[in-house]
Order: sequence, then structure tokens, then C-alpha cells
Amino acid sequence: MPSNILDLTIAKNGKIWSCTTSGILEYDPDQTTGQKPKYIAIKGIVSYSSFIDQQGNCWYPTNEGVYMQPANKTLIYTTAEGLIDNNVLIVKYLPGGKLLAGYSNSAIMIRDQNSFKPLYTLGDGQWNRLKYISPLNNNTFFAGTDRGLYQCSLTGNQYTKILEFSQKSASIRNNTVLISQTNNEKRNQLIYDLEEKKFTKLPELTTTTIAAPATAIDEKGIYWLGTVQGLFYYNPSLKKFIHDPSLSKNRITSLNFLKGRLIISTHSDGVFIRDGQKIIRLNTTNGLISNICEKAYVDEKERLWVNTDKGLSRITFDDRMHSSIYHFSAADGVPSHMINNITFGEGKAFLATSNGIIMINQDQVSKNQPYKVYFLKAVFKDSIVYYPKKISLKYNQNNAQISYTAISYLDEKDIKYKYLLSGTENDTVITEESALNLGALKPGNYILNIWASGKNNIWNKTPAVLAIVVKPPFWEEFWFMGGIFLLLLILIIIIYRHRINIIRKKEAEKTERKKMIAELEMQALRAQINPHFIFNVLNAIQNYYGKEDELNANYYMAAFSDLIRKTLTHSKEHWNTIEKEMAMLKTYIELEQMRFKNHFTYEISVEPGLEQIKIPTMLLQTYTENSISHGLRYLKTGGTLRISCSTKEDSIICIVEDNGVGFEKAREFDSRPDDYKSMGLKITAGRISAINELYGTSISTEITDKKTTDPTIQGTIVRITIKNTPFL
Repeated sequence: MPSNILDLTIAKNGKIWSCTTSGILEYDPDQTTGQKPKYIAIKGIVSYSSFIDQQGNCWYPTNEGVYMQPANKTLIYTTAEGLIDNNVLIVKYLPGGKLLAGYSNSAIMIRDQNSFKPLYTLGDGQWNRLKYISPLNNNTFFAGTDRGLYQCSLTGNQYTKILEFSQKSASIRNNTVLISQTNNEKRNQLIYDLEEKKFTKLPELTTTTIAAPATAIDEKGIYWLGTVQGLFYYNPSLKKFIHDPSLSKNRITSLNFLKGRLIISTHSDGVFIRDGQKIIRLNTTNGLISNICEKAYVDEKERLWVNTDKGLSRITFDDRMHSSIYHFSAADGVPSHMINNITFGEGKAFLATSNGIIMINQDQVSKNQPYKVYFLKAVFKDSIVYYPKKISLKYNQNNAQISYTAISYLDEKDIKYKYLLSGTENDTVITEESALNLGALKPGNYILNIWASGKNNIWNKTPAVLAIVVKPPFWEEFWFMGGIFLLLLILIIIIYRHRINIIRKKEAEKTERKKMIAELEMQALRAQINPHFIFNVLNAIQNYYGKEDELNANYYMAAFSDLIRKTLTHSKEHWNTIEKEMAMLKTYIELEQMRFKNHFTYEISVEPGLEQIKIPTMLLQTYTENSISHGLRYLKTGGTLRISCSTKEDSIICIVEDNGVGFEKAREFDSRPDDYKSMGLKITAGRISAINELYGTSISTEITDKKTTDPTIQGTIVRITIKNTPFL
């Protein structure tokens, strides 16, 4: 063991790595004797230590810098292994284990153990790109170039040119070779019989200018052409190529057969699988990394390898053609692009690239360990927090930019992120950006979860978590809201007490008004049964008896008794029906008619439907008494008293009308003092005012002397309007 050991590391496989001044050596601790250490990395360079990252890549700091060894070790053939140039156009694995490499000048090299040596250069060595190599057997193959088709032999390193024109593609099944070529401005297809060694020209396509860069022969011997304008197949009975409308005008880049299905790669629409009449499509919506497919290949295990402008994918199909896709990346030692051609053999995939030939295991799968996400910084309103775990924002700092990253040296360009901001209604968002702008966050608690994945969409199960708190403004704080609530409660109590006091005051006023109405009604009652009226009634009864007119005397006494009874009964109620009021007025008027020897007539009319509507009790009594006592009594004959009740809009209109002598003339005849005459009207006016205030009604009176409108007419009109009555 060398004595200049600088560091020791136990690898994941249990081996011991020794970092020395001459490189990295590996020891097996299970072998106790006869073990010779072997160099595993950077031989001849001073290595200070070693480190294995989460993806299995090995890192070695040395005196010449830091070296990194990918976890998936790949073998790359370059000019160091004998290639004449690293830009290899064609690589082909031949039966028997031979590997060929072709160039733009049609030079072909062959692998000899782990190095390459020249085989031959087709043509004169000028610009003559090698387009394809199609093996015929273990020692013979076709080589298609820009300047013709060559039949090449590994025995004796000989070749023969058999076609002059530029080659596009060739497919072999059994002893038949389908060849697509360009003849000056024409494109044509040939069939070559390997047994008879002769060519047969096929009919041209519908348009001779259509190029066919892809060819295939199916199990039934049907010829297929993939062109820049779609898919064609040869119909032997019609002896012509038929255009397949299912892939109209798709630019086809390759044709392959896999599990009996035709696999079609296109330049812009991904991959199509033709299963009988059924078409299955693979594109970016169901897992392909790009719809621009350079070419597709089928390996020894019937898996499809698709080379796109964004990288290489391996697609595995089950018997029902359900697919699973693995995307190769730099972590697999595969460049994301620059792949010119692929071939398979020995369980390996050989990739022709501009940097040489890369050999990888066909079954290779990188560890694809999920990437851990790290928060780098949070920026918000003139503040920066580095490596945050929790940030607290004021309500006016609710716009923040969060920066984060996931570390992967080999897969850096393929890292994707997805984030979810809990506490919002937003769904999970996938992005390639390593910064997130959070705008207009409402006050509250949020959790930002971020996951990362590489090209194969393996997401880490545990996200990076950042707690975000947006504080509310002071007017939304608990203490402020509590204070406002307390103030509102105090205000409500004050308003409540004030309202109670108002209600109590109103109730007291209401009680007082009721007392006042009761007093006014008693006054009205006393006014109705005034001494003069009683005296006149008694005097009338006495006169009837003096004349021995007992019939009228008895009738008069009965009517007077009925009036007294009705007055006492109705005076107990504030409101009475119009029907009962009119009945009481009728009794009163008839008594007065008898007393005045029928000097006047009367008429009472009520609009149909109003009989049961209530009005204030004895409201019309005073006005009726005034019409008789101060108007009609001074007429010898022809007196008329009219009382009516009707409706107008939402009001009840009561009218007491007479054709008596009127106000002025009555003053001349009437010997009673004016204050007594107006007492009844004052009492009635007081009652009306109290009723309006207590019940919210609007009762108004209008007394008109007819002479004021027409001097030739005498009499008085009293108009009483009742609005807002609760009984209408």
C-alpha cells in the first residue's frame, strides 16, 4: 500500500477508497491476503479526498482542480481510440460483433477490440456523406451515400458500386431490399433481390418530387414509404403506391416495425403507431419530451428509441401497446442532442455523435434520486432574507419574490419545479423558473411547498417548506377588533337604554292621550246631553201630554230613552261602525223633527260596502246638532239635512249639509252666548287632534257657508276627511 495516503473513504459498495498523491485506489476489505489495489480514477494526479453526491456521482478535489465521475459510467470512442474524426454520422453493429463508423466523406472505420482502424473510403473521398449501412450478412453490407449505393465486403476489404444515384434509405426483409433514391430531380424506389442479384424499379409516387427518407417492408411483403408529404404503401394488384390519408402531409423521418405494428416518427407531430386501422399517437402531451423526432430505432428487446431535438427517449410497450418512457440525460452520459445515429448490439446502445461514439447499456437507468430543494432568499419591499425558513410580512409588504434551487451538476438544465401555496385556492403549478413571485397576499398564514424533478419526472416526496405569515393591519388585529366590539357594545347599551326611555315616554304620552280622549269623550257626552236638549225634550213630552196626545208622548219618551242608551253605550268605544253611527244620528234627528213639527226633512246615505267600516265614535254628532240647532230651526218649512259617507282614493269622506240660514243669520237669531255655541266644536276638534296623534290617522274638517261661494244659496256644508284609518 502506498505510504502517501491523504484520505480514506468507505464507498457505498463497502470498498475502501484511498486518496493518494498518485490517484484514487480501491481496496476490498473482505480480501485479507494477496490483494493488489487498483486505480479507479485520476491516476497520476494528487487526490486530496473523495465525495459521492446523492445521484451517485463521484467528486475528487485534486491539485489540478475538481474532477467529477458520473454515476453511470459510459465508454466514449474518440480520436484517442483511433477515430479519424469525432463527428461520426453513421454507426452500425453488424452480426458477429463488428462495429462500423461512417463519415461525411464516406470513410468507414471498423472497431478492433477497443480501438478503431480504417476500413475503406467509398468513392474519391470528396464530399460524399454516408447515409446508411444495411447489413446483408455477417461480412457484407450495403452502404448508401450521396453519390450512390455500394455493396461492401469485410473479406478483403472490397466494395462495389451498384447504383449511381443519391441514396435516401433502405430496408431489408428476407431476401428483398427496398431502396429509396434520388435520380437528379426525380425520386424513385427500387427492389433488389439478394438471391437473383437484380433490381426492379417500382412505380413512381404521384409526385416525382416527393422525397422518401424512410422505407420499410412488413411481414406480408408490403412496401412502405415515409415521405415529406405523408405515408405511402405499395398495392401490388394496382401496381402503384397509395397515399395513406391517416397521416396526411406529415413529414416522416423513419419507419420501423415493433410487435407487428408500424412505428412512424415525424418531424413535428411526435410518433404514430399504426395498429391495423387504429392510430396511436405519442407526443409531448403523453410523455415525449419533444414532437420534433429526428429518427426512431428498435433495439433487441423491441423497445423504441426516439431521438428528438431535445434528447433521447426509450419507450417500452406492453402487449396492449401501453407505453412507459425513460428520458436519457447528462446523468446517463448521453448528450441532450447532437445524436446522428444509433445502433444496438451486445446489450449496448452505440450513439454516433459529434463528439464520438458513446456506448451505454441498453437497460441503463440512472438512479434518478429526487433533488432536494433549497430556499436561497426572499425579497420583499427593501428587505432580503437569505436561506429563509419562515418569513413574516406586514400587510403592505405582501408582494415577495422567493428564490430557490435544486442541485444537480449533470441534470441542471432538465430540472423542473412544482409548487403549491397552501392557504390559497391555487392548484399545483409546474415551472422551470427558479424564482416565484407572490403578489397581493391577503393577511394570513401560508405554507409554500416546492418539489423538484429531472427529465424523468421523478419528484421528491418531501417538499421544501417555507412558512409565510402576512400580518393584518392594526384595524384587523384582535385587540383592535375587540376594542371596537366593546365600544359598539357600550354604544348599543346606551342606544338601547335611550330607546327604552323613549318608548316609556311615548307610552306615558299615549296613556295621557287616552286619558285626554276619555275626558274629551265625557265632555262630548255631556255636550250631547246638554241641559237645553234635555229641557226641550221634557218640554215636548209635557206638551204632548197636555194635549192628551199620549201616543206621541210615549213614542217621544221611547226614542229619547233609546238615544240616551246608544250614547252611553257607544261612548265607551273610541271607534264605531258607520252603520251604528248612522242609526244613532237617525234617532237624534227624528227626535228633533218631532220637536220642530217636521219643519225639515233629512237624508242619510252610505256608500255600499262602508257600513262596517269604523270611524271615531260620535264624530258627526256635534256637526249634525249645529245644523239643526243653528240652521234649520229658523226655517218655517222646506228645511233639508243631508248626511253622507263615501270613499275617495284611500280616504273616507263624511259630509253634513243643510240649507239652513247659515252662520251669520244664525247669530242674529240665536240668543245663546258664543262661547257655549262653540264648545261642542272645540271638544270635537280636540278629540280629532288626539286621535290623529294616537292612531297616526289624518282627520281634517272643513266648514263652508254656502253664501261665500254663491250669495243666492243659503246653508252650511261640513266636510270631514279621514285618511290613514287602520280600519279601511
